[in-house]
Formats: sequence, C-alpha cells, structure tokens
Amino acid sequence: MSMISPEVLLTFKVDLAEVVNEITKIAREIELVNGSEEDLKIGIEKLLDQRVWNVLGVPKPRYEFLVKGVSGAAVKHYRLDALYGLTIFEYKRPGTLSRPKDRDEVVKRIRDEYIPALLTDEKVREVIKGVRGRGLTPRVAGVIIDGYNVVFIDCNIDSHITCRVEPEVRSYRLDAERFRKIIRIVIASYRKKLDAKTLASDFGYMSSIARKAIRALYNALVNARSLKSKAIFEEWVKIASQAYPLSGEELKKIAVDYGFSEDEAKSVDGLKLFYAIQTYYSLILKLLAAETAARFYDSAASVFIKGLLRIESCEELKKRLTLLESGFVYKWYGIKNFLEGEMFSWYLDEWCNDICEVVKDIIRTLNEYDVEVLSQNLSSARDLFKLLYEELVPRKEVRKYLGIYTTPDWLAELILDKLGLSVEGFKKLEERGKDPLSIKVLDPGVGTGTFLSLVIQRIVAYLKQKFGEAIPGDIAKRALLAITRNVVGFDIDALAILTAKTNYLLALAASELLAHKEGKEIEIPIFMTNSVVIAEERKDKAIVIVGSKPVTIDVVKIPIAVEEVKEFLLPLRLVKSDEFEAFLSEIGSLLERELHESAAEVLETLKKYTKLCGSEEEREAWIKILTEFYSKLLMLKKRGVDTIWLPIIKSHTISTMFEKVFDYVVGNPPWIAYRYIANPEYQNIVKNLIANVYGLVLEEHLMTHMEMATLFFVRTLDLYLKDGGMIGFVMPRSIFSADQHSNFRAGETAKAKYKITEIVDCENVEPLFYVPACAVIGVKGGETVYPVKALVVSGKLPEDKHKILSLEEAKKLLSFEARNIFLNSIGPRTWLDYRQLTFQGIRSYYYELFKQGATIVPQACWFVEIVDIQPEFVVVRTGKRVEVRGKVERKMPLLPVEKEFVYGVLTSAEVMPFCHLPPSIAVLPILPTGSGYTIVKREEAQRRGYTKLAKWLEEAEKVWNEVRGGKAGRMSIYERLDYQRGLTAQSPRAKLKVVYLRSGTNLAAAIVDVEKTLKENPLLNGVIVESTLYHYETNDINEAYYLVAILNSSILDQLIKPMQSRGEFGERDIHKKPLEFPIPKYNPDNEIHKCLSELGKKASEIAQRLLPLILSQHGYDKKLAERGVLMPQEVATVRREIRESLKDLIQQIDDLVVELLKVSAGSKSAGTVTLDRFFKKA
Repeated sequence: MSMISPEVLLTFKVDLAEVVNEITKIAREIELVNGSEEDLKIGIEKLLDQRVWNVLGVPKPRYEFLVKGVSGAAVKHYRLDALYGLTIFEYKRPGTLSRPKDRDEVVKRIRDEYIPALLTDEKVREVIKGVRGRGLTPRVAGVIIDGYNVVFIDCNIDSHITCRVEPEVRSYRLDAERFRKIIRIVIASYRKKLDAKTLASDFGYMSSIARKAIRALYNALVNARSLKSKAIFEEWVKIASQAYPLSGEELKKIAVDYGFSEDEAKSVDGLKLFYAIQTYYSLILKLLAAETAARFYDSAASVFIKGLLRIESCEELKKRLTLLESGFVYKWYGIKNFLEGEMFSWYLDEWCNDICEVVKDIIRTLNEYDVEVLSQNLSSARDLFKLLYEELVPRKEVRKYLGIYTTPDWLAELILDKLGLSVEGFKKLEERGKDPLSIKVLDPGVGTGTFLSLVIQRIVAYLKQKFGEAIPGDIAKRALLAITRNVVGFDIDALAILTAKTNYLLALAASELLAHKEGKEIEIPIFMTNSVVIAEERKDKAIVIVGSKPVTIDVVKIPIAVEEVKEFLLPLRLVKSDEFEAFLSEIGSLLERELHESAAEVLETLKKYTKLCGSEEEREAWIKILTEFYSKLLMLKKRGVDTIWLPIIKSHTISTMFEKVFDYVVGNPPWIAYRYIANPEYQNIVKNLIANVYGLVLEEHLMTHMEMATLFFVRTLDLYLKDGGMIGFVMPRSIFSADQHSNFRAGETAKAKYKITEIVDCENVEPLFYVPACAVIGVKGGETVYPVKALVVSGKLPEDKHKILSLEEAKKLLSFEARNIFLNSIGPRTWLDYRQLTFQGIRSYYYELFKQGATIVPQACWFVEIVDIQPEFVVVRTGKRVEVRGKVERKMPLLPVEKEFVYGVLTSAEVMPFCHLPPSIAVLPILPTGSGYTIVKREEAQRRGYTKLAKWLEEAEKVWNEVRGGKAGRMSIYERLDYQRGLTAQSPRAKLKVVYLRSGTNLAAAIVDVEKTLKENPLLNGVIVESTLYHYETNDINEAYYLVAILNSSILDQLIKPMQSRGEFGERDIHKKPLEFPIPKYNPDNEIHKCLSELGKKASEIAQRLLPLILSQHGYDKKLAERGVLMPQEVATVRREIRESLKDLIQQIDDLVVELLKVSAGSKSAGTVTLDRFFKKA
C-alpha cells in the first residue's frame, strides 16, 4: 500500500462549490459587458468540459443540434444549445430565470416544442429503441441555466409525453446540490440504469462474468498459497455456521448453475464455492459503495471506478485494490468504518492473472452504469441488492435450506407503520415533547438493510414536511449525526453487513444528508456481532499463577480457527467496561509497529487498563492474561494473518455497549431451527438461552424444533430495548400453533416480559417466504391479554416484483382485514386462532400410549435393497428410496449381512387412510429380547460372531463421522438410532400396530398386521415403525379398528388444523395433537365404540382392495417396484383418492366421533358450547 500515493484519488475529484463559483463568475462577467446567451454557453461549456465531464468520463455533447418540429401546418426547425445523450441544455442570458414571465416562456418552449421535436429525430429514436430493448423506461430531460439559476424538466416518454418541471414555479438558485443534480441527469443520459434486472443480467449467476469470476476465485481458494487465505476461510466457516446451516453437500448443488460441469460438481467443495460466490458479490458491493462515497465527497463529486479502469498493469491494480480493501478509500471519502475485519479480501493474497482479468471485467462493466440513479431512487437501490443477494444462491431449495429470506419492502413498511416509525408517527412524538431525531432504532438481524434504509427515508421525509423540500444545512447536519448515532444494525453474516452498509450509505446519499459531513468522518453504525450471544455467554474462569499463588479471573473466551492459537482470553470486567474499544485501538497501534510483548511501551499500555482491578494480585494476573493476548496477536501479525482478529474480537463484545438503550427493535430475525445450527459450541450456548435463561422450551424433544426467531424476539427485547420500548419482528407463522412456541405465545417466559399488541397474519399472501409468515408487534413489559388485535393480509402479488413493491403499490393488490385473535388451550397445549374454542375436555386415554417411532438415520446406512440371497446372509447396498427421498451424502458399499438383521421399516411414505404399502427393507443392528430389542454395536457383533454385520457397522460409523462432522462426538450412531428408545422400546411380540402420520396436511392412519406382513415377506424379522409415524401396539383387532376410524375422521382432522404449524405446502406438524382430545379407552360394551370399530373394519377392507387398483391406474405400482418408494406428490394422490372413495363411510364415522367427543368431554354444558357449534359447522 505504501507504494501508491493515496492522493491519486484526488485526480478524479470535482469540487462542486468551486465549479458553481466559476459559473457564477462567468455569468457576472457576461452581465457586465452585456454579453449574449451564446457567450454564456461557450464559457460554461468550456468550464464543464475541462473541470467536470473530462474527470467523470462524460462524452462531448452535440452543439447546435438541429431538430424539426411541426407547429400547426408548418414545419419548424429548432437549434438546441447542447445535447447530452437525451438531455437538452438551454442557456439564457444571466438573470432570465429570475423573471417569472421569461422563465415560463422558456420552460414552455423546451417542454412543448423542443422535446417533441427531438423525439422525431431518427438517431434519437434509435437511442430510445435501445433503451427500451434493455427493458428500461426512456426519459428525456431539460436543463435550463442562466448562470445564477437553474430549472429542470423531466419527461417520461414511455407511452405519451408527460413532463415534470422542477421547481413548479420560479427557479432554483444554482448551488453545489443543484449542480450535483445536473451531473446526475447528464450521466444518466450515457450510462446504463443501475437496476436489479440489468445488474443481474451482467453479474448474475448466468452471466459470463460471474461464471468466469467464481471459477477463478474457487480455483484460487482450493489451491491457496497464503496461510492468511486459509485462516480467513476457516474463520469465515466458523462465523458463518452461526448464520447458516452450512452443508457442503447442499451448497455444491449450485455449482452447475455457475457453469461447472456435472462431473466437476460431484467433487466441488461446497463451502469453498459459497465463499468464492460471497467474495465475488462483496467486491461488486465494495466498488459500488466506493463510487457512491466518492460522488458525495462533501461538496465535491469524485469518481473511483473510472480511476481503476485506466490501470493496465495487474500489479498496479492490486495496489489500488489494496487501498480499497484496507478501508482507506472509504476513510478518504469520509466513511470511517465501512470495512472492518474484512472477510473477503483474501483474493489479493492469491492474486494471479486469472483473478486480475476477472476483476478488470467487473470494473469495466460497472463503469457502464449510472451509479447516481441509486442515490436518486432509494427503493431501486434496496431492490437491487435484495434481488442480487438472493440470486447469489440460484436454487430456491438451497436458499430455503440456508434460510436466506429478504424482507419485501411493503411488509417492512407495514411493520414500521405499526410501530409508529412513520412521518405521522414522528409528528405525534414531537407533539408529546420527544424529538424524533433522538429516537434509537435497532435491527438485530439487519440482513440487506431494508428496515434501516426505510427508517432513514422516513426521518428525512418528516424533516422535509417540517422544513420544506430543502432541509436547512444546520438541520441536515444534525440529522446526519443523529441518524448515524441512533439507527443501528447488527448481523453475524459478513456479507449481510457489507450489503446493509452499502444500502445505509445510499440512503444517506439519496436523502442528500451525506454531503453535510463538512469534511468530518462519519461511522455507519452497522456492526458484525451476534445479537443473542454477549460476552456473558462466553464467560469462563482462568487460573493464573501469581508468584506461587493461584488467582482466579473471570474471563471471556473467544475461540478462533487458527490451530496454534485456538482462543483468546480477556478479562470479563475489561470487556464490559467503557474502555474496551480504546484498549483494542491501542493494541492495534502497537501491533502495527510489531513491538515485542516485553517492550516497555507494551507493558505500560497493558498496565494502564488494570486500574479496574481490586487487588495487586488481580492486577498481576490481568497483566499476564493481556500479555498472552498481545503475544498471540503479534504471532499472527508476523505470520501475515493479522487483519481480521481485532474486529472479530470486537464483534464478540460490541453488543454489550448497547444494552437497554433502544426505543425500537425491528427486523426479520433468522428462522433457522436449533437442530440446523452447524457450530456445536454455538448450539450449546443457544440451548442454554432457550431452556435455562428464558424457559422458551423445557422438553428435550421440542428443543430441536425451536426456531431462532423466537429466541431473537425475547433476547433482543431483553438485552437492547428500554422498558416500554416497542418491538416489531417478521416471524414464522408456526408461532400460532407449534408446540415449541407455546410459552412464547402464552407469555410464559422467564426474565423477558412483553405484551403482544398486534399480529399481522400474512399466511394468505402469495408469494412471500418459503413458509407462512406473520409479524408480531409488542411492548417491553406487562403481559399479553387475549384477544389481541390482528390484521389479516391476503392476496396474490406478481412473482417478479413481490419483494420490491412499496406498501402503497401492494395495497392495490392485497386485502387487509382487522380481526381478533384468541389463545386457545386443551390441557397444556395452546394455539392461536380467530375462533375461541372453549372445551373442558381431558386428554385421551391413549395420549401416553402412542409413541413416536425410531429415527432411522442416516438413511443411507440402514435402508437397503437386496441384491442377492444366500442361506445365511443377504447381499445388500443402500436402497434406491434413499436417493429419491433421503439426503444422500455417502452411500454404503455392496456388502453381505446376516439375515437376522433384516427388518421391515414402515414410514409415513407407506401409510394411506385405512391401509398401507409394504414396509421398506432395512438392515438394523438389533435383536429381540422379549418385550423389546437390544442394540448390537460393532464390537459386540464381532464378539458374537456376526462378522458381516460388524463390517457393515464399521462402514456405517465412517459415514456417521463424515456426515456429523464436529457433532459426531456428542452422539454415537447407535444413540441416534435409538434416540429416546424409539427403536428398542418397540415390542417384537405385538401382533398389531395402529399408526398415524407425525406430520402432513391431513391425518391418515392405518393398522399394521405384523404377522400378515411377515408372511408376505419371510426375510423380515420384524416390523419397525419409523419416526415419521406415531404408533400404538395392541393385540385386540377391534380396538385397532376403533382407533383407526377415529384417527381418519375429518372431524378430528379439522379440530387439529388450528393447532398445526404450516409449511410451504400447507399444515404440517401433527404429533400428539389428535390425542389432546378425550378419545376414551375402547370399551366393547359401548355402542358408539362398537359402531366405530365396525366402520373402521369396513373402511380398512375397502381401502386395502382399492390400493392396488389406484396404484395401477396411475402407474405407481411400476414406480414403486423401480424405486422402492413413492414421491410425496404421488403419495398425496393415493391418499386423496382413497378418502374420496370412502367419503360416505368417513361421514358416518364423523357423526359418531362428534358424539364420542361430546360425551367424553362430560356434557353439553357451557364448557362445550363452542365445540358443539364447531361440530355443527363442520
């Protein structure tokens, strides 16, 4: 970096105020000598050419351009002073625009004569045709200047000419801001409009630039020479695994989309591919942000990209990009912290000709764009980055897996309205004596920055209403300082931080506040930090020997990916103090000079921060801890891997500085479920917060389903919000009914107390997210009292625009209905619904008797197809069903296994209403032991002479270790197989098993006749029920028919609907919800029970006859034979047709179920009135 002078950036700077002064000076001189319009034009055009257009790369205009127009029957010729692309410059004698009559005459002439005449010119029409060909709306502009004043005309010529004159009356005084607008208009005439579609075309995954760039970056990463590159990548994996459920297998699916061949994709490292994609996208962002910062360099307009474009040498380009990646460029333009702990600068350490060429391609293409449009149209900027951010991962299913959800503008606006963060809301705040510029807003999962960008936009709109279109300079300066102090964002994803900072910067530019820095640096208050994990969660104790005495110090432990270092330790009290940021800054300065840890200056600096200690011994212990901390950093510095660690350390602690200071917390938190958190250490911390700190769930089986969104809500409300502050979050709609959210919706959480004031239900908005969504508005403190206000939003939005519609546009397409929402409960189970169900029932007798089946995972280790049968063993391999229905990360090889370990496994894919398909074949390491099974581990199999099984299990353990990675040590493959005794507790003696679906749009249940199934396939040693089913074992066939009738009734199905969470394709989790209703124990002497049993038998017999006919009719029998399993849509078709065929029988069952549940509930008294009405309605 020292080899290039930073003053090179000044080469491409235009001092706007200075140019305006020169224009005014020219006008005065012409006025003094009574000069002409031509004199003014010559003087100003010469100045513009030398001082502005040459610097900014604008081509020379066409002077005295002749166009023909029609006035009545006559043809008129008009001579335009200057034509820049589609922008007409008209010069008038100094002072002309100050005279209303003269001003109106020239405006009318340009608007009504010159512009229509221009549109008849053949060359101009070709230009317009090209603009339309790119899917853009052509616009013609007029700029009228008299040296002192300026008037703008903007015409939309898409269907017919409609022009807007600005200002509507009189004229603007020509100043730096108005001249900046002139520059914007002219540049827009020559360059591509920077919008989402155009940028995606040039830089999206299908573009040649993207494919070339990703391949170059991926190759460089795979063959990394630099230790720094490797270390930064490992640290990125560690941090990103807190934001995404990172899986190399899932991520490699997108390799083909980026131009890799099918064969190449099989061996692609998915994590490195994703990192290369993020690096590519980040470079585009950084270049755009640098260009924006340059254009708003106080009262100057500079360019950055053009300066890069002129560099031919790869080595020189690397030096200039080093200035960019170090953050120097942004600091030069007055942005203090745009890049901190940069995760994506590694490409400079792997610089080669391939990378140089793709970077040149990116620069060359970006230079074709009009960056100014982003600062003119903020919604366009948000849309741009939102859509490009999603296009990084082209495949919808991979985006869904990663949890990449960007918030539509209309929904973000609606939430802000509900919180009062609107122009009207700010006026009300002012009426109550609170300055709207003093309010503090946090988005703790900032993503692309949609919410913060909108907040800035609304604050500025409020100021413009209050002070007029031109906000006074002193107010604008105060607003800039207030916003950059009070409108704050956090995120753990480095790329999201970069995107949000770029959007934030553009919001300040578009609001015209950025130019009021007045030479001072500003900080963009978006920080890379984990919003839910503060220093306290990483607390540990360190024992330090001082003299010969052990001293215990509370420390914060910060793990890092470099093996030799492993972790940093810092005193907790220092981390939580106001001096910690200053401490890190001083450490950074010492490291720059590479002073040894024993240097006097280092020791003096460390001692300075021990004043927080209570004793001399503690002080000595602190010095030892801080010395070790510094020496580790110095070692990393000397190895060239030092640039990211101080910002990463800061990221672990910065949230501590913002505790309980915000008036509003708003955003769209991550929706990743606990079980998908890839980082084991982070998973443990989250588990403690969910269960022990906030008591969101206490049951272990619900923990894995817990979504981070709910923890984010209570945690950020607790940590950052003032008492009485408001929160507004986009949430998964599963909070309505999923069991893991029961404490949240009931307000029965520890520590964090809140009152839900309104819910916005977006279930019926299409498209929106991958699963149904809602928004929750609340207040810190108090408790929720139901019913709560709800706003039900419904309607269909255009697929290509649903993310970028404003609320005003969306209101034309959506309906909004105000309703009340109730908290219903049956036993301990709760759910939200628009009906209040009062039901004084008790749980079913069978509630505890139905058990969830066994978790037969990884499927590739257990589900098999038989290749050969020998007297003592079978030869098997991973079954085809695993490839089409499971997640295959590695298959098992072809191996023999003793016949004793071949079982039938019944999953939800085989269960239909009243019947089932044959079970799948599986190898299971179990042997019957009377009332249950015992697991046979590899060592025991070897000891007992089952050598073939032992070999199979050896391979299975390898697969498990590969699939689980760091989590493999927490649970063995055998513990997973028998999780919560789901396998060994199943009885080998049971003759019958009643099974029903664990999840699905509709209930479906069947009876498994074990003896009959074993006769049909003599190879099977038993039938095991898998975890996608619940099962009840019985030897009483009449009881089984009774239960299967009830569990297939549409009445019970409708009753559980409000209790079910919903997925992308409808209702899902069922679990034990049907058993919350008082289904009594079967009594052969009860007439209703007997009738239900008879109907269950009849329906089962008919369904069993129908099943092969339906399979044959659709050709599913052949597919079943070929694949060993039906696909979800095929299963849905079979279930639907069986229900339709049995609808008369099911209606008879429904009538009896109504009577059964009403009687079991106790009576038809007040407690069951609503239930009776529900049944009648049903």
